[in-house]
Amino acid sequence: MSDNHHSMATMNNDMARKAVYDYLALIENPPGNEAEDLQALELALDQLALAYHFCTYEFEDGHPAPPDRNYAHFRELAVQHFPNFGYYNVPSVITDKIIQAEMYVGDAIDDVSEIAGDLKQVAWAWENTSENDAIWHFRFGFDSHWGTHLRNLQGYVHAFKNRL
Repeated sequence: MSDNHHSMATMNNDMARKAVYDYLALIENPPGNEAEDLQALELALDQLALAYHFCTYEFEDGHPAPPDRNYAHFRELAVQHFPNFGYYNVPSVITDKIIQAEMYVGDAIDDVSEIAGDLKQVAWAWENTSENDAIWHFRFGFDSHWGTHLRNLQGYVHAFKNRL
């Protein structure tokens, strides 16, 4: 890998790391009032989504698994910091059964909590294994779990802030 390519990959991975830690800091200690918290959450979600597209890793095997995600802790924080968040509509399918899709119920508090729990594991990997392992957890988690929560929550936050 050329030095320029390596420095670009490091910069992009640093963007992902910052996005992870910024989101966790927001959930742990939001700015204060509802409008500021909502604006900060919207930006944090956008930064996570953007970082996903630019971070890279080389797979490494043999690292220990991160500890459990502590969902209850993050749900308690989400309820405390976003007390007016609630349920929302999610179509059962998006790309077919147009107008005929069933509606499911999404939960914005659950979304905030699930994203935080998964990102806490990414942060643990950064602190306890390697950058490659952390980025693998970040990308795999986005593809398999928290990315869906993020995309649904982005839509919810957009709609929610327009009703404040």
